[in-house]
Amino acid sequence: VILLGMITLVIFVQSLNAFFIITSNLLFKLIVVNFEGTSLVEIGDSAFEGTNIDYIDAPSTLERIGKKAFYECYSLSSAHFFNTKLTVIPEKAFGFCNELVGITFPDSLEVIEAYAFDSCNQLSAVELSHTGLMRIEKGGFHYCNSLEVVNLPESLETLGDEAFAYCGKLYSINLDDTKVSVIPKKCFKEGYAIGNILYEGLEEIKSNAFENCGRVEVLSIPSTVKKIGSKAFAFEMIVTLDIDLNNQEIWDNKIKKYFSDNGSNIHTIRLVEGSEIYDNMFNYLDVTTFEFNTKIERIGKHAFAYSNIRSIELQDSLKEIGFAAFRGCYNLSKVDITSLDSYMNIDFASINSNPLYKAHKLYLYNVELDTIELHNVDNVKKYQFAGLDCRYVDISNVDAIERSAFKDAQIDTITFDGTPEELESICKDKTILDGYIHYLGSE
Repeated sequence: VILLGMITLVIFVQSLNAFFIITSNLLFKLIVVNFEGTSLVEIGDSAFEGTNIDYIDAPSTLERIGKKAFYECYSLSSAHFFNTKLTVIPEKAFGFCNELVGITFPDSLEVIEAYAFDSCNQLSAVELSHTGLMRIEKGGFHYCNSLEVVNLPESLETLGDEAFAYCGKLYSINLDDTKVSVIPKKCFKEGYAIGNILYEGLEEIKSNAFENCGRVEVLSIPSTVKKIGSKAFAFEMIVTLDIDLNNQEIWDNKIKKYFSDNGSNIHTIRLVEGSEIYDNMFNYLDVTTFEFNTKIERIGKHAFAYSNIRSIELQDSLKEIGFAAFRGCYNLSKVDITSLDSYMNIDFASINSNPLYKAHKLYLYNVELDTIELHNVDNVKKYQFAGLDCRYVDISNVDAIERSAFKDAQIDTITFDGTPEELESICKDKTILDGYIHYLGSE
């Protein structure tokens, strides 16, 4: 092999029956390097750094490449190491290879060191699923801003800080198929397309892991998560956060604490498992919408107190709402029910247990109830219609009205099939008697 001066050439190395190493920086302008038929075992530190190499096809004998071996090879577009014996892609080996479009890795690969592929701006996909990769170190694919898909192997155990930071187009990465239990600091910083990549088995999400990431449609935090760092979920917007009500400890000690300390960027909380919203669960949270994909039977005391909730659906399964569950919910404007009969079965512990007291408007399947006819109701419970604002209520067939059942209600007309004396005998809520009542029994 003759290394000539600053000229453009193709090096073609073949049929050398010896082991050899390429070392130091080659100070000439290369286009293609083909090691076909050689016994090359090592490419040294900075061996091709800064050269104009366009393509490399490494031989099966290759065992090692050095730091910065191909650093700032701005013209390198394709590199093939599939048949080699490489176990490590060292620090900054392909850093700033701005035109690198394709690279293949050997089965033997175990480690990608720090900033190995830093700022490889044209790299759009990385296939590692066939390798024995165990570790990607700090900034391994830092600033690969065209990277969209990464396929990882089951053997992967560790990610370094900023491993995929500033990969703004990355939308698919199969961490759930790996052994990774910790998402490190700034791992996916400014990953605008990253979406939900959390999975069962994940134990810790460190600070700023998703800093300045884009909008995520659905975020489900696994039950295995034990620690969440500050600003870990600094997404632009979490459209829906799924919550498993069976995991009270993780909600109280991890998730709620995180959003309380760091501010909420959640539009909707969706309850996907469990039957009870426990005491204080969502109080003081700046979340406007809650969806129930599970049958709720009980809402605990102060459950939504002073939250930013704006509407709520009271399901057929609901039996009890605890003390002051909706106290301070000043933005609440809509209570939706699926059945008037089931609504009448709910027990309210206090006046602020009934969201209607704040919302004033009752809806049946999203249609406002301006007229309420209690034909099949024996008993109107305490606080049942406290704060109700509607045009007409018929209580003709009611046998008993408990204290404060209609407290502070604004009802234009109430109809009762009986006399004033008969109504007074069954009604413990004396405030209702001050309104306009049409007594059919007096006619």
